[in-house]
Amino acid sequence: MKITTIHGDNTPESFNYLQQLVDSFKNKGFEISRISEGTSFSLPETLSSSNLFGKNYVYILQNPKTLSSKDMEWIKKKGSGISAELIIYQSSQMPSALLKTISQISEVREFKLPKTIFAFLDSFAPGNASKCLVLLHTLLKRQAPEFVFAALARHVRDLYWVKVAPRDLDYPEWRLTKLRMQSDKFSEDKLTKIINSLARIDLASKTSKQGLAPSLDLLIASRLQ
Repeated sequence: MKITTIHGDNTPESFNYLQQLVDSFKNKGFEISRISEGTSFSLPETLSSSNLFGKNYVYILQNPKTLSSKDMEWIKKKGSGISAELIIYQSSQMPSALLKTISQISEVREFKLPKTIFAFLDSFAPGNASKCLVLLHTLLKRQAPEFVFAALARHVRDLYWVKVAPRDLDYPEWRLTKLRMQSDKFSEDKLTKIINSLARIDLASKTSKQGLAPSLDLLIASRLQ
């Protein structure tokens, strides 16, 4: 059994790669089966069943946290006898401990965000509108507005959650600490208003000709004064 793990903080790129793999397997006649978290069958039972039907299967596991140490050991011992393919997908950076374990049994593809996006996101703070706008315009020279908007929306959501419910964020401690420091520069009310503004921008971009780039300009200029 071949196992491919896809992860990274560049979610659009990682998801596109996942879809490319799925489309490629479909064209080759493979059956695609997504492993749901609430299934009554264990992972070994699910993967072993592929040998019973005489078809080529590709299984997609989108929550690698459900992989237990027993599952890992079973794959190491029995995986070579399974005819199916397994794709493990995480739409964010995989924790280092889990990645270290998975890399022992899987080919790993990591999709990283460009460094310039981190500088832009880190600059998103009250009183820093000028610097944030400069970095935004630099970023937009190489990245699509949709990509930048999605990254900012996700980041602002994390800034909000680290303030109100930090336990809901499954990030390494160093990243949580960094998010807390940036989040402390905002009030909860201000973050809520920015999230609402982002939602309106998203809707307007899909229902009218309002561009994302000028909308981001206006958001930063007005909300980061």
